[in-house]
Amino acid sequence: MEGINKPDKVIITVISKLFICGDKVFKVYKHERFLFADLSTFESRKEFFFEDFFWNNTAAPEIYRHLWGVVEKDNGFVLVPPTQGTDFVIEMSRIDDSQVLTKLLLAGTLKKNQVEPFIDALVDTMRTLTKERRERLEHLFQKGHPYIMREDIESLGDFMSGVEEFISKKEVASITGLLQKALKQEAYFTNTTPNELSVAIDNNSDNLLLLDGKPSFIDILPPMEIWRVVDEYAAIARTIVDIEVHGGKKLGKVARKVYKKHDIGVPPRAKLIHELRAAGIQWSYRHTLNQHEIAEKFGDFVRLKMKELEMLL
Repeated sequence: MEGINKPDKVIITVISKLFICGDKVFKVYKHERFLFADLSTFESRKEFFFEDFFWNNTAAPEIYRHLWGVVEKDNGFVLVPPTQGTDFVIEMSRIDDSQVLTKLLLAGTLKKNQVEPFIDALVDTMRTLTKERRERLEHLFQKGHPYIMREDIESLGDFMSGVEEFISKKEVASITGLLQKALKQEAYFTNTTPNELSVAIDNNSDNLLLLDGKPSFIDILPPMEIWRVVDEYAAIARTIVDIEVHGGKKLGKVARKVYKKHDIGVPPRAKLIHELRAAGIQWSYRHTLNQHEIAEKFGDFVRLKMKELEMLL
């Protein structure tokens, strides 16, 4: 492809291919329909590419450099402005993946004073994207908090059911049933106004990293649209849970303390609901990556939080 050197390495993910070319990475999406995103048509793929680049470039312009269009020419392909492309590619800066938050936590190298910048960066990024994308996502904001949470819990059940050999149908039903029961009883969700909701990013700990000693992000666009709006703590809970499970209770306690300065008054039972869901996502996700030992640590966290939540119902 003109403008792209022969790749040193190609990485294939569930929905994309990453071409590693020196200090650059070029990402393209597969032309397929997935459970959480339809990338099989030009229009749906274009929408996804443009949103993916906007969110990620807003959060990490130092990593997400350009969105390019691609056109066929002389039996090859060339890069053009995105509005002229028959397909698309995102140009990124190559990162040092040893600085990804998951690896820092598992290696025990993330210091207590580095937790605060991560939480602060998450809050700043989500509040910026909420301002930038509220109008575009207004139809989700208006659906209301209970509707969004019901959809999120249902999709959690679907996701967890994909690893039935590790997490039984009975256990999935028990988790989602408890979450739905707690959701109905917790007035916080009913009382939340659309103006109190937030854009939510995909802040799986694999998507957070230190770049030149400062927090940064990759792949933060949630692939399913309904996942892109919820209350702020739903996303913060994912990072708090990841920090605690990967890095230990002491670091988890630090993360919770840091968020208190940003907290908009989410009650304990609502926080438990979010943390339980966050751990459920990682429990199943780590199994899909064949990281079974790590997955079961999240499973232990899920069972612990279920007991705590049951005591509050």
